[in-house]
Amino acid sequence: MREKAERWWPNLLRAWLDGITDSFFPKAIPQIGRVKAGEKLAQFTEIRQEQDALHGQSKVVLSYGYALVWTTEGNRHVGQNDYIADIGIDTLADFLRLVGQETNYYLFIAAALHTRQRVPELEPWLRANPLRLLQNAPEWPNWLTICRFFLD
Repeated sequence: MREKAERWWPNLLRAWLDGITDSFFPKAIPQIGRVKAGEKLAQFTEIRQEQDALHGQSKVVLSYGYALVWTTEGNRHVGQNDYIADIGIDTLADFLRLVGQETNYYLFIAAALHTRQRVPELEPWLRANPLRLLQNAPEWPNWLTICRFFLD
């Protein structure tokens, strides 16, 4: 689950730059938890174990992370059972904690704000390279000083 969510990290940073993080969540995690009807009976035990594992790491249990949407379906062979219909991340805080990027998110914001203040000409570069900004965060004030020197 975490690996799928981590793919959104650069886009979340761009969303912050664009001022649209409020509309970034909730976000559905595609193709997780969906089981074809024919597989439900043949792989019932395996599906049940996988769903239990997902539930054990979900927001209901951990108080952060992904939320599960369940549906109840009947089958004449195994009876009524709950299956995961959808999985999603509801909030920015849930996402940041799930992917372990809380500190980096606020570091990015601080560096981006500093960049906008000192060298606003770098805004297009920030949008194209949000992860590079984080990689260079310790030296970023020095890089901004150099850029400002050459631009002035």
